[in-house]
Amino acid sequence: MNIEYFDNKKYEIPINCSSFIERKYRKVIEKDYSKYIDIIYTCGGLAMNYQVEKLVNIIDGSNRTKETNRWYCSRMLNELEKLGFLSSEHLNLNKFVFLRKKGVALIEGDHKTHKKIRIKRLLKNDNLRVSLLKIENLLENNDIFNYKLLHFHLKRITKRCLNLIINKNNKFEYDIEIIKKISESNNIQEGRSIAEENPEHLNKLGIIRDLWKEIGLLYNKMILQREVVEINPEYFKATINEQGEVFIQYVPNIIVFDVEKDEEFYKNKYANLFKTYFNIEQNSLYFAREEYNKNNFKGFESKYKNVLGFKLTLVGENISELERKKKYIDKMTIKHKNTPCMKETAYIHLDINKYFINSATRNSEYRKFHEDHIDRLLNNKLNKMKKSNNNKKDKGFTEEKDFYNFLEP
Repeated sequence: MNIEYFDNKKYEIPINCSSFIERKYRKVIEKDYSKYIDIIYTCGGLAMNYQVEKLVNIIDGSNRTKETNRWYCSRMLNELEKLGFLSSEHLNLNKFVFLRKKGVALIEGDHKTHKKIRIKRLLKNDNLRVSLLKIENLLENNDIFNYKLLHFHLKRITKRCLNLIINKNNKFEYDIEIIKKISESNNIQEGRSIAEENPEHLNKLGIIRDLWKEIGLLYNKMILQREVVEINPEYFKATINEQGEVFIQYVPNIIVFDVEKDEEFYKNKYANLFKTYFNIEQNSLYFAREEYNKNNFKGFESKYKNVLGFKLTLVGENISELERKKKYIDKMTIKHKNTPCMKETAYIHLDINKYFINSATRNSEYRKFHEDHIDRLLNNKLNKMKKSNNNKKDKGFTEEKDFYNFLEP
């Protein structure tokens, strides 16, 4: 999912809104503001004004000067605020915007049923920084981190396996109808439930069952921890032998936002991942990492076996911390020859410090400044917003079409 995805996406007026409210939605859609709302929504519901300005420069600014783009961005944000799609506040000397009811409803498609906006939760330090990191990555690398990719991966892999099974006339006697239902699930839990409700001795699913039961459970937990995967796996291949049995080799690139995480977190994270992948009975991890890295990463030597592993990528704003934690994780990895971690840890450095401080100070001074000063700023801001709200009361993918196709045809 990249900037072009949002620029080409078509938006519609949400259902269950009055004719008066409908006119506001239509105005936003006709002015082509929807894509900016969508990007903010996808990245967590919050963005610095300067980030939105850079988005305007990238998407619509090729025929305008920077000054004109700055004016256009300011006018757009002011108009969206007046229409009730977002609100704005200041953090230090930097202004940021966050979505309101209409902004969320425009993307979710229903004016009445939408996620409840909790400003206090949205402005917590970790949520704030994760949102800024997501948008900054889109600006720097034209790639967006979205939790929906977790379900997308499982669905696409399942569909690929289903096609192989059908092309081989289902020699292995899989339950095609159940596999099809799983591949059409609306979320991870729905797919897992279908697999769990149909036991293997009655409904043969093979490695597809393990994919949803174990990796699906892992992915559900990752959603709660605000962790995602890159749209392109580090490695993927699905094969089928002469007997019609399907095999999966799948190595996703797991993204962890290095926000307020210490070495103990990564120790537990690695242990939990290790346990998850070793619990998969059909997973062949014996010297799999060594085998995977042979021949310029062209793949595994053995075509017909299941290998489910992972790669870790850390995303954060402090490069020295990223490098230190990378070494710590890699040191744990090399201790185990049969590790499910198939590659060295990678990291993506994104400078979001500039949105919190206005001096050139960084490194050790920044850490204390950020933890103390930003906490105080946010708490003051939340208290002011709470008083303001009390005063007001007193006054009375299709995924397959839109996402990159990372699977072989």
